[in-house]
Amino acid sequence: MLEILSIVFVNSLLIISSVVSELCIDPLGVEDGTIPDEQLSASSEYNSDLGAHRGRLNTKADSGGNGAWCSKTNDEYQWIQVDLGKLHKVHGVITQVRNNRLHWVTSYDIFYSVGGNLFQPIRNSDYQVTKFQGNSNQDTAVTNIFPDPVYAQFVRIHPIDWHDRICLRFEVLGCSKELCIDPLGVEDGTIPDEQLSASSEYSSNCLAHRGRLNTEAGAGAWCSKTSDQYQWIQVDLGKLHKVQGVITQGRNNQRLQWVTSYEIFYSVDGNLFLPTRKSDYQVTNLKFTFRLCDKILLENIFSEPFFEQFVRIHPSD
Repeated sequence: MLEILSIVFVNSLLIISSVVSELCIDPLGVEDGTIPDEQLSASSEYNSDLGAHRGRLNTKADSGGNGAWCSKTNDEYQWIQVDLGKLHKVHGVITQVRNNRLHWVTSYDIFYSVGGNLFQPIRNSDYQVTKFQGNSNQDTAVTNIFPDPVYAQFVRIHPIDWHDRICLRFEVLGCSKELCIDPLGVEDGTIPDEQLSASSEYSSNCLAHRGRLNTEAGAGAWCSKTSDQYQWIQVDLGKLHKVQGVITQGRNNQRLQWVTSYEIFYSVDGNLFLPTRKSDYQVTNLKFTFRLCDKILLENIFSEPFFEQFVRIHPSD
């Protein structure tokens, strides 16, 4: 099968030299109920009165239940999780003990995910998984700010140590502003043909510039001359951008040809290319989980954005 891909890059449209660091730390809606109950979940719940939805910061025991989430068992496999509903820049969490009971978590890990499937731990500057100090008494809520913010929709607190029982209330802190994720010009032609290139091209109808998202002319896609592990398609964005992800699509014209997985490489100058990596420093391999026809778009948002001018997609399968 030919290697086929149509692409568009999504980004916040910031030039690296003009980026100003703004610490945007707002409650993201766990405490105030902006996030509905169904977006709070847990590994287990002691009973319905101590469910995940009772784990909101400052929840008190009332007719609706008790004042915390408590796990059914006390072991290292328990967690409570929030689905923030969309991608946020997450900076930290606040934790709190159970209301009116001497039950609390004394230390925990934080895991996060873009899509809710692959979770990665928060790591420190030495690349070790960060162990956060939790609560030590019944009176004080404890705030922990991450060593570096992460981009995530799902945030999971994984207790490590606890006092008497695993119980807690929490809030997630981050940037409540909408993330700016805009197309960078591959699809609409803002980026000219000469800034799209490839390792090889099957024919004059399958050139790199045919790899724009929703292309119908010609072969309706970029196609490589050979089908092997050395093929790639690349865009020169024209200047440094903060790149946050890609959207891919199968070939047009009723051809059942598409790329099922790929890696992303990036470069500042077009010479030295580095791969995007996961939290365990393994090269990220982005996979399609379903048959990808020309009508289906698949968006992959990176767990961490990067600042680059050249972005290269390297098909794996």
